[in-house]
Amino acid sequence: MTIQSYLVYAEPGRLQSVAEALRSLSECEITPALNQDLLVLVTESSNDSEQKALERRLEQVEGITCLAMVGGWAE
Repeated sequence: MTIQSYLVYAEPGRLQSVAEALRSLSECEITPALNQDLLVLVTESSNDSEQKALERRLEQVEGITCLAMVGGWAE
């Protein structure tokens, strides 16, 4: 199992659409930051191939300007 956390920065005015796109991915859980215009994203995948596939899908989400990984753990 791989669990990773990210800070997600969106283009101006696109935060809600980015949040909706990320919520639609079953491996993702998001929390909006209270004091910044960004999202905290936590992902979970069962193995390396699923993680790589998820990363490719995250790269395709329109409106993300920066996806900064802040932690990762693999079992």
